[in-house]
Amino acid sequence: MKKIVSLIISSMVILSLCSFDLSSWTSKALDIASATVSAGASEATSVGQKCGSAIRNLYNQYKADGKMDMKNIKNITAMATLATNVNAIKENIKNTDFYKDLANGLIAGSQNIINKENVEQVVTSLAGTELSALTNAATAAKSEVKAATSNVTDILNLLKQAQQ
Repeated sequence: MKKIVSLIISSMVILSLCSFDLSSWTSKALDIASATVSAGASEATSVGQKCGSAIRNLYNQYKADGKMDMKNIKNITAMATLATNVNAIKENIKNTDFYKDLANGLIAGSQNIINKENVEQVVTSLAGTELSALTNAATAAKSEVKAATSNVTDILNLLKQAQQ
């Protein structure tokens, strides 16, 4: 865990030192993240599908790279997807119908990387993660970005352990 935290902190330091325009990447990522998943799906199912798909993409990249690379546009897009959808989870976490549809959407969107055994832990982690800093990453406080990245990395590690 210390190695992962060190990698994340190092990535964030490198990211903050880079001269590329992160705000334009973030803007593009947010546009993609707000796209509708499927017509006719409930809001909870749609949010779940978007978040599940984002987590699947992050997980696959994390598994391939062995780290959470926040200079990778695919990872930035996936994190932006989580950031744009996590408030719906937080606002409706106690609504039983929303939770059930959200869980089903997460499982479907992740193509069963998230499953019935770990979906509750994933929902709890997402609800407890402050991702708003990522919706405006150009001006976000670095500690908020590091904390959000750390929480999502914990989710990815949970899924990695479950897949082994």
